[in-house]
Amino acid sequence: MPPTPRVDATDYHSGQHSGRMVRVTGKLLSVEGDRAQLEMSGGGAPAAVVFNDASLAAEFDASLVGSGHFEVIGTLQGDATLQAAQVVNPGHKLRHGHVRRDALRLEAIPTHVRLGH
Repeated sequence: MPPTPRVDATDYHSGQHSGRMVRVTGKLLSVEGDRAQLEMSGGGAPAAVVFNDASLAAEFDASLVGSGHFEVIGTLQGDATLQAAQVVNPGHKLRHGHVRRDALRLEAIPTHVRLGH
């Protein structure tokens, strides 16, 4: 199975990934019922995330609006909504102060660069 591509706002809204499984990372802008909005890198309109599973929606704690960062893996629909299949909330696994800096540093390392000697 090929790896799931991580998309930014430009790719998300381009339509090229419609109907495909993608990864979206971003800052939580809002959460209401079975929907959330994530601010992605690259600017543009936020990602509209839709949940069919209450346990996925529970990951988006309203107290994290404006500060919480998440990764959502799901199917990008033709109407530019992301049907969530998995939610990763690094704040539950890492100390909150290190989450975003580490995520940015890891994303900036090209995959073809060998680390170490």
